[in-house]
Amino acid sequence: MTLAIYISLVLTTLAGGAVMIRIIIGPSESDRAAASDMILATIVALFVLLGLLLDFPSMLDLLLVVSSAGFLSSLALVRLILRDEQ
Repeated sequence: MTLAIYISLVLTTLAGGAVMIRIIIGPSESDRAAASDMILATIVALFVLLGLLLDFPSMLDLLLVVSSAGFLSSLALVRLILRDEQ
């Protein structure tokens, strides 16, 4: 079980690095917005894996709040992008 968690940590970290490249060289604001949502999902996944590895079950409650805040911020960002296009 721990080997699978370690492999998942490495793969999630590599995915986060690829998303950071998309944030840096993204050709448009919408690409950067999608990449920032993906970064939040990657961070949440990393913390879930660390919570499983360290046997810290209350981490999931904290991440639920962080995910909700990330969802609301992505809605605000989309609204801002759409308002700038009009």
